[in-house]
Amino acid sequence: MVRCKDFCVPATNITLRQRLRAFIGRRISVTHKTRGVFQGFLRTVGTTFLVMTLGETTRRVRLRISNIIHYDLQEVGPPVGNRLAVVRTKFSVKTSVFVRVGKDFVEFISMDPQDEQQVTFFFREMVPCSQMRGIECIFNKCKVNGNHSNRRCKCKCRKR
Repeated sequence: MVRCKDFCVPATNITLRQRLRAFIGRRISVTHKTRGVFQGFLRTVGTTFLVMTLGETTRRVRLRISNIIHYDLQEVGPPVGNRLAVVRTKFSVKTSVFVRVGKDFVEFISMDPQDEQQVTFFFREMVPCSQMRGIECIFNKCKVNGNHSNRRCKCKCRKR
């Protein structure tokens, strides 16, 4: 298990397996290292494997958790909170609104703005720490010479 303790966002005391158990019975999409993307309902989460039923069928697939590089937990409503960050993984760079760092994963809500409809969709995602490159936190207010300013401040957070 690769630990996530070196980011500027404080780590919580929860593992990826514990967090995934909260999504049993829900629709998720996972990206496997070699077998591609699987979409379906999460059925069980064990110590090394998880079991999903694919789509609307009863066909079950068992996947090793250590081989999954991305979890998409489907669309959610607008997040509560204002922690804006740029999340960099081995396969993408996304602007996110909420970041939670667990013992061995990073969870975030990414934004997907639709210019034509003036609508923004929000997606909850989780990435194992082994796939993370860094988190760049963007704060709405910061201190400049002892005074609060509304300009954006950035702090780069990298794994050490």
